[in-house]
Amino acid sequence: MIQNLTLDQYHKVLTTHVGSSTLKQMQVSPKWCKYCQLHPEDSRISLELELKGSVYHSLLASITNKGDYSDFDAEYTIFVPPVNEKTGKAFGYDSLKFLDAYNLFQSENPGKTICSQKEVDLAKIMIDELLKNNTHLSKDINYLIKHGKAEQSHLVDYEGMQFKFRPDLETVKKIVDWKTCGFETPKVENFAKQIVKFGYHISGAFYQYFDFIENGVWRSFYWVVQEKEPPFDFNIIDAANWTWEIHDITSKDGLITDQFTIETPSQIVIPKTGGVIFLQLLDEYLHCSKENFWPGYSVFIKPDWKGRRIAKSEVPTWNKSVSTFYN
Repeated sequence: MIQNLTLDQYHKVLTTHVGSSTLKQMQVSPKWCKYCQLHPEDSRISLELELKGSVYHSLLASITNKGDYSDFDAEYTIFVPPVNEKTGKAFGYDSLKFLDAYNLFQSENPGKTICSQKEVDLAKIMIDELLKNNTHLSKDINYLIKHGKAEQSHLVDYEGMQFKFRPDLETVKKIVDWKTCGFETPKVENFAKQIVKFGYHISGAFYQYFDFIENGVWRSFYWVVQEKEPPFDFNIIDAANWTWEIHDITSKDGLITDQFTIETPSQIVIPKTGGVIFLQLLDEYLHCSKENFWPGYSVFIKPDWKGRRIAKSEVPTWNKSVSTFYN
């Protein structure tokens, strides 16, 4: 574990280490995964997202590690965009006026992470809701923050390669991932769609697995999912049905296990959907890396008896009965 490493340093310094996003790129194709490694500039987030992205997480990290916003204040600085005199509104993120002002501000504040005041204000309102205003769950959030550590960088050597992960928050027995979202998304049935869409279950399985490799014990994984619009409601969602199902060794009787089940002296761990996908992606990534062989989409096509990977496209059900003739 590396302490006191900023998020920017984590991404820039540890470029040789593999994170969960790299494994998820394998789902597109190994070729795409390798391309992203060789051309990281192609996957850069937009300037707008950069100004909005990490404020919420960094404020929560500061509260967790210091009990106040002092860490955040030391790392971040507020950028005030130039205003168009004709409209009275700030210039757009892609305008030359905005970009010139932003680049100048960046050069005048080396080593600082830049954000907007609007995003800071919004994040603090959301955090107040987390800590103070939820009848059922605020006490649980306060307990996690009181007993947790935030944004600790972990580096793990595995099968001759180096992997990395950086949980938003971790306690002795839990790993917590903060997620911001739209209205009603924290409802369990709605967040399930987000899990699949963005591969949150694969990332969670990645964190838990390499945490186990590093420490020898499995920790439970939770998402705290909060709206970015009023009333800023949230849910705490257990990932056990998505990542890994963890059982004490004494409760082994009656468990349905498979070839992916992991058993330690104290725990039985059964991979769920995200865990199984993660293990498959990890195995494929290790194989491609060791062989330096990065095939494209054809890797998903089963070879015929001659070894050729020629795809056959199936006619969609909705189109099979459509006639092109009209009376």
